[in-house]
Amino acid sequence: MLRRESHIKSTDFYWAELKDLANDVKLELISRLSDSVASTLSSFDEREASTKRTQRFVDKFCGAWAGSESGDMILKDLRSSRFSRTNPIELD
Repeated sequence: MLRRESHIKSTDFYWAELKDLANDVKLELISRLSDSVASTLSSFDEREASTKRTQRFVDKFCGAWAGSESGDMILKDLRSSRFSRTNPIELD
C-alpha cells in the first residue's frame, strides 16, 4: 500500500507544478509522455518476443533425452560397445 500512496503523492506533486501551465504546453507534455509510454511498451514487447525466440531455439536444438532407459542401462550399453585396440590390426 505504501507504493500506491507514494505514486499518489508524486502525481499530486507534479499536478501542483503543472496545472497552471498554458494549454499548448500541457498538450506537448501529454504528447511526450504518451510517446514515452508507447516506447516503453514497445521495448517490453520486443524483449518478450526475443525471449520467446530464445525458448523456441532451446526447445528445438537443446532437447532433453527422451529415452526410457535408465542412466545405468545407457552406461552399460556404452561400455559393452567399446573395443580395445591393444592388439595390432592385421592387414592381409
